[in-house]
Amino acid sequence: MLTLGTGLGSSFVKNGIPLLKADNIPDKGWLWNKKFNDGIADDYFSTRWFTQRFSEITGEEISGVRELVESGHRAIKEIFDEFAANLSDFLLPYIKAFKPDTLLLGGNITKANFHFLPQLNVLLEDFNVDIRISTIGEEAAIIGSAQLFEPGFWKKNKL
Repeated sequence: MLTLGTGLGSSFVKNGIPLLKADNIPDKGWLWNKKFNDGIADDYFSTRWFTQRFSEITGEEISGVRELVESGHRAIKEIFDEFAANLSDFLLPYIKAFKPDTLLLGGNITKANFHFLPQLNVLLEDFNVDIRISTIGEEAAIIGSAQLFEPGFWKKNKL
């Protein structure tokens, strides 16, 4: 499984264990800082990108994705389609290398998944990855952190 969350937090998971080092994943499983287009991934998969892109297209200002969605603006489809295309382009090398069965998306952007998930599914359909939306929201980090205190966890995940 490959998980993505708030701030493009990422984890490459095998048999329930997050991988930190492997030949087919980036160091520490981090994606936020990887090169993409004219910058790094964080530049393209953050609230900042949505607000900047909206301003570039419309000349108007918004404070975040929620405001964009609630605006009903004609630019919504264009922006979310571009987001899905960028996300697909960025993730493809990692999906090809790691071959996850599941891509689990979390973070606040998933509240607007109906705007980008259909397009993302189309773009990634040839790569046999099941795209799912996390249902536990911001609690995921706490649940994941609690796993660190399970005695058997560190035996399974030798650093």
